[in-house]
Amino acid sequence: MILGAHISVAGGLDLAPAPGAAIGCEAIQIFSRLNDSRKPLGSHVDNHAAIGKGHIGLKPFGFWMNDKTWAKTPAVLETPGGEKNYQRELKLLRKL
Repeated sequence: MILGAHISVAGGLDLAPAPGAAIGCEAIQIFSRLNDSRKPLGSHVDNHAAIGKGHIGLKPFGFWMNDKTWAKTPAVLETPGGEKNYQRELKLLRKL
């Protein structure tokens, strides 16, 4: 069994192993879901926007893309716009 940790929660990465081990998990699978947000932080609304087109902006994505900790971490684009937009966003992310 593999347990996923939601690392957007403070301490999520550090807190996941103990409960995972307690229920027999052998590993923690980490991946990232990438999206900007149409609503501001604290709005309690999960409304995805294209990368760089929402309230998050490009700066945090630049930090993530350039942090070697996440270099081999799979990521999923969770943004509107389909394939054409995904191609634009991948080019944009690689430039950061």
